[in-house]
Amino acid sequence: MLPDFTILRPRAVTDACALLAEHGTDAAAYAGGTELLLAMKLGQAAPRYLVDLKDVPGLDTLGVRGDALRIGALVTHRQLELSAEVGAVLPALVELERQLANPRIRSSGTVGGNLASGRPHSDLATFLIAAEATVSTVSATDPPRTIDAAELMVAPFETVLAPDELVVAVQVPVPPPGTTLAHERFILVERPAVTVTVRLETAEGVVTGARVVAGAATPIPTELPGAADALLGLPVDGGPEAVGPAGAAAAAQVTVAAGIDEDYARHLVSVLVRRAAGTALANLIP
Repeated sequence: MLPDFTILRPRAVTDACALLAEHGTDAAAYAGGTELLLAMKLGQAAPRYLVDLKDVPGLDTLGVRGDALRIGALVTHRQLELSAEVGAVLPALVELERQLANPRIRSSGTVGGNLASGRPHSDLATFLIAAEATVSTVSATDPPRTIDAAELMVAPFETVLAPDELVVAVQVPVPPPGTTLAHERFILVERPAVTVTVRLETAEGVVTGARVVAGAATPIPTELPGAADALLGLPVDGGPEAVGPAGAAAAAQVTVAAGIDEDYARHLVSVLVRRAAGTALANLIP
């Protein structure tokens, strides 16, 4: 059974932030509730006030604005999965969303809630770091700010967000020609055991820039620059064997979270880096 709580329904972002500031640690914001309500059922959280964001206007925008895809905090995983506009600019994100949980969860879980929860097994957080995304926030006491996705999470279930601060949107740069992303995951039971996203930039048939991010098996989603460096200079048509050194570099560099079999986790990270890098290269072949 859930503990007793009172639902508060603001009608503006500023009102929501003010309620969070007023009630402090006794309050929590929610929309889909897929993360918060589970934590409450497990006794991991017991807020006395739930600030319901579902009727707050302006948080559900989704679409390309200029050179970036803007994803409002209330956009659900299912909306991302089904969006033709998202699929046209970030097909790897659509494919990622298709693999999450089940349609019921994807239809209620929101992008903002996923990121604000600070869960280290978030596929989306891993992807957004590799995609060089930023997160827009507002609060009751400080000016709005823009946070690099790579800097949002600081520890498992802990972010840089202030108690009265809300995620309002995510901006993902539209990959320019010659740039692609690929995401891989390995799942045990219900949660991914390892997530990996690879972003490649190419020019004249070779890799000129790379970003490799691993999550779930790590304390928080983490960049692996050694693996990225191993991809630089590879020919686009190099084949599966060309990405082997990147997998080895990833296994050597990754920091494995406590309580996880380290050798097994390193092996999985290596395999998924090779798979994601191979898929990214294949996407660039005409």
